[in-house]
Amino acid sequence: RCAYVETSKQRVVEMRMGLKDGGAGEPDWFPTRTMSTKLGENTAESGKLHVLGASLVVFRQLEQHFDVVDPDSGALISQWQLPSSRRWGAMCSTNNSLFFLTEGAAPTLWRFPVPKALQAQPEAGSANPARRKAAVGGVQVHLAAI
Repeated sequence: RCAYVETSKQRVVEMRMGLKDGGAGEPDWFPTRTMSTKLGENTAESGKLHVLGASLVVFRQLEQHFDVVDPDSGALISQWQLPSSRRWGAMCSTNNSLFFLTEGAAPTLWRFPVPKALQAQPEAGSANPARRKAAVGGVQVHLAAI
């Protein structure tokens, strides 16, 4: 079991569950590696992390885009700009959908399917991020209000 967290300096850290006190204590989460030293240019901004298929998605609210990151290497696979017609405030995801909430006096929840390229698992035995990058590079995001 593992989880990912982002620090205030935009480092993405992989966490794994283990036992404290040489195995005698309660289970706890421990950092196992730093995946990325920085995913964006704005170090004051925190992101929101989501696991989708074989990728991590990091929503960058100030920059109004989301990054798709390879969790094995920490490499940026692609970056998707959200439509500038709205101000996007929050993101969440399920296996099949991405949800974005707009900011303002009358927020709207928008939903769209996770592109197949983000759902796809890498080929068996392949940890090649370039292969996944080619799969997601040309995908366009189309939003629909719900």
